[in-house]
Amino acid sequence: MSSSPHYVPPSGDFSVHDGDKITIKPRGFNIVWGNDSRYWKLPGEGKNDEPAELVQVSWLEVTGSVTVTKGKKYKIWFKVSLKDGAFGWNGCPVFMMAKIGNKGRYSWKRIKPLDQFYGNNNKEIPEEGFEMDVPENGQGAKLARAAGTFAKIMKEPSPPTLSLRPVRLPSGLKKVIDSRCRATIGIVSNPNHGARKLRKAGQSRWLGRRPIVRGVAINPVDHPRGGVNTLHQRKITPTPTGKDDSSCYIKDSSGSIRVPVRALNIVWGNAPRFWQWIKLTEENSKASGFEEGAVLSQVNWIEVTGNLHSIASVAASAKMYEIFYVVKFQVDAFGWHSVPIKFKVKRNGEERVRSVMLQAYREKQEEWLEIPGGDFTISDDKFGAEEFGTFEVESDWWKGGMVLAGIRVKSKN
Repeated sequence: MSSSPHYVPPSGDFSVHDGDKITIKPRGFNIVWGNDSRYWKLPGEGKNDEPAELVQVSWLEVTGSVTVTKGKKYKIWFKVSLKDGAFGWNGCPVFMMAKIGNKGRYSWKRIKPLDQFYGNNNKEIPEEGFEMDVPENGQGAKLARAAGTFAKIMKEPSPPTLSLRPVRLPSGLKKVIDSRCRATIGIVSNPNHGARKLRKAGQSRWLGRRPIVRGVAINPVDHPRGGVNTLHQRKITPTPTGKDDSSCYIKDSSGSIRVPVRALNIVWGNAPRFWQWIKLTEENSKASGFEEGAVLSQVNWIEVTGNLHSIASVAASAKMYEIFYVVKFQVDAFGWHSVPIKFKVKRNGEERVRSVMLQAYREKQEEWLEIPGGDFTISDDKFGAEEFGTFEVESDWWKGGMVLAGIRVKSKN
């Protein structure tokens, strides 16, 4: 006898397949409190066709799983009977739940109180069935899922790209998707959802939304904006991803200097939620000139800096150089159309900053690009330039889908 009060079906198949119809026997369900005779009377071993009898509970939970076919629709019923002495069902609603796959979303349906079924043996509930649509790829909708939104196909593709469709999303972002993807024609229901006003903070909690803590109110070790007050603005100290060592810089025969991404300081660079480090393939390594890359997964605080003193130690004096960031935007890159990215070079205490919208670069997907990041001059004493970097720390717009391989410093003389 199991030591657990909850019933878990033993190994074996307790389902009967009749074409597309699947019947699960009572011994094939997981039943909370099912092993306690005070609450449930379950059929014994070998008696799979007998029903399970509920004696009394205040917590009813019966779950099961079954293998279904992709691309088909199913309806779920529970077959129940109420005995003459049944009690507690008057005005008590029952809920059904279904989920497709381990990472699927839960779907719920409320069933009418069961007291209306007194005297009906083997009644199927709900009467209309609980419909479940199993997608072909095992996943649900991915784009334009919010209430009142829709996506629009911009134009029919030309024959060379027949399998791709340009689509404009509700945010205005244009995305190219495979024509084999499935979609529903129309607009998502409940368009007035965004106009609804919550009367008090508790209503937001009822919806499962927890309060959002401002970044400046968090400890400095837990957030880039943490520890800031209105009197003394704290300087953000970037998280170094590698050592600042001039020995890792590569000088080409053309005179340009390659600085790998490991030699740069990246805020949140050690957090896999935001940045991920990858080894570039042979093709990408040859195109970019670097062996490793940092993939920006998602972040709303971009700050990448480097020290020009180390570059000056391997560069020629009395020359002007220009910095280029070697990057590649992935197909699913997002957020680069919202706000400009700033590039800075600090020289002799003077900081030069230029802002660039990277959306034009983002449209050149899966290509290694060189984005200008400013210029500087190496003086004879090797201390003309101090620091360079790129950042976007003013907005809360999330960005992602960019691969940074390093920087290339070229002579302008």
